[in-house]
Amino acid sequence: MAYIPDFEHDIFISYAHVDNTPLEEEEDGWVTKLHASLLALIPQKIGRAEDFSIWRDLKLDGNDEFADTLDSAFRRSALMLTILTPSYLASTWCVKELEDFSSQPHPIFGPRVGDKNRVFKVMPSPDVPADEHPISVKGS
Repeated sequence: MAYIPDFEHDIFISYAHVDNTPLEEEEDGWVTKLHASLLALIPQKIGRAEDFSIWRDLKLDGNDEFADTLDSAFRRSALMLTILTPSYLASTWCVKELEDFSSQPHPIFGPRVGDKNRVFKVMPSPDVPADEHPISVKGS
């Protein structure tokens, strides 16, 4: 159950796993740190932690129903947080997640809520020129 009604997850974090590789062996990767920070900070802003949900693929195993698991999770998420990096754009799965989420029909919201996009992009480095941004996140 999510904080936002009619969704199971409030946020779906879409990222290339290579971008979460820790710099030190016993350290968390920065996507893991971002996830933990969001779990701590957003409940402070909304006034409660119960029912707030962030979904992130911690690393699906080779025998998991990869496409079904991801598809099910992002279709039940209110927002997609896209970690836009060269690795993300090189990943067929990441680009497919973004395209599918952006084009998904939601009975109440569609791909936007009013004039706001349901996809947010995080750019940890300026390595992705604006002309290479996927259409669904251009201008966001």
